[in-house]
Amino acid sequence: MLVHHCAGPTIATLGLSLQVPLAVVLDVLFGHPSYLRAAVPALLTAGGAVLVLAGFCGITLIGSSPAAH
Repeated sequence: MLVHHCAGPTIATLGLSLQVPLAVVLDVLFGHPSYLRAAVPALLTAGGAVLVLAGFCGITLIGSSPAAH
């Protein structure tokens, strides 16, 4: 993959991890998926997406702090 050469393996993995929450958002906007019609799957999906985004933000903030360099 070209992204490994440009950004490094950590950033590439985080970028690939963002595909999951973005796919959920696009499903909600365009597809009205059946897995979001029940309460438990909807909560698990939203919770998983929030955790992935929180992890991405945390890694981004840690990586941009002066102590990390």
